Amino acid sequence: MGHSQIYQPYYIKFLAFLTVVGGTVLISSIIVSVFTNKPWYEGNERPDFAPAAWVIAPVFTMTFLLEALAAWFIWYAMGLRHSAPYILVYCCQLACTLAWFPVFFDMGFTMAGTVVLIGAWTLTVITMISFSRVTWLSVVLLVLPVGWKTYCLSWAMWIMIKNPGR
Repeated sequence: MGHSQIYQPYYIKFLAFLTVVGGTVLISSIIVSVFTNKPWYEGNERPDFAPAAWVIAPVFTMTFLLEALAAWFIWYAMGLRHSAPYILVYCCQLACTLAWFPVFFDMGFTMAGTVVLIGAWTLTVITMISFSRVTWLSVVLLVLPVGWKTYCLSWAMWIMIKNPGR
């Protein structure tokens, strides 16, 4: 009886881990896949350094996985109640990042999409700074997402400038 009480929190935390991280990655990757498979992006004038449309979804899936793991480590280190403000910042940057795909790729609004991506980048950096107060592992996990969003911002701005009126 004492054994099950000792291991129960770890079992629950593991199920929460699978649900939160797995659910975030699954839902995010579906959204990215749906909105990046648009002929608008491939048919537009793009810089040579912009990725092909098929590259964006897998890389963003990895990005969302790293972000979800970073948030998980915050939750694990602090507990749900104490980590709530940090997780809220994470959720805001995730929502902003996910909003970029329909605005930029589906609707083809390059200026609005670039503004949304600037917001997502800013919120990711704020998430990184806030997570640094708890664990550096979460900060390290967010380095690649910030770098990838910086790269995306560079070619999104290029597309916005070269394809005016969208």
